[in-house]
Amino acid sequence: SHCDSHDQRERYRLIAVEPLMDGKPCNGTLKEIRPCTIAVDCVISPWTPWDQCDKSCDGGQKQRQRQVELNPKHGGKPCPLGLIETTGCNREPCDDKEVNCKVSIWSVWSRCSASCGPGVKERSLTVTN
Repeated sequence: SHCDSHDQRERYRLIAVEPLMDGKPCNGTLKEIRPCTIAVDCVISPWTPWDQCDKSCDGGQKQRQRQVELNPKHGGKPCPLGLIETTGCNREPCDDKEVNCKVSIWSVWSRCSASCGPGVKERSLTVTN
């Protein structure tokens, strides 16, 4: 018989002739259950697509993975150790142009906020880049 989902196989027998008179009765069981020992190899999923690179330049990394779908049994082929792969990506150097802050010249002073006593005069800069 074939192995079932519980890794067991069964077989049956029937009594062909019942004992008569002083005949000896049948001995032994009519049903036998044994564990299966058929080797089952590891089954793994296909690789997932590569993840996005974690950097846009100067060298980053990306990964892909796969999963065990069925563990091996009874001496079947073992699962591979590598379930995650990592590789380099975007190795081009980043654009290193320096960007310096630029500001306008000072504006002219404003008029005093008070005609007598303490007051405030203001002037300002504008960031141009």
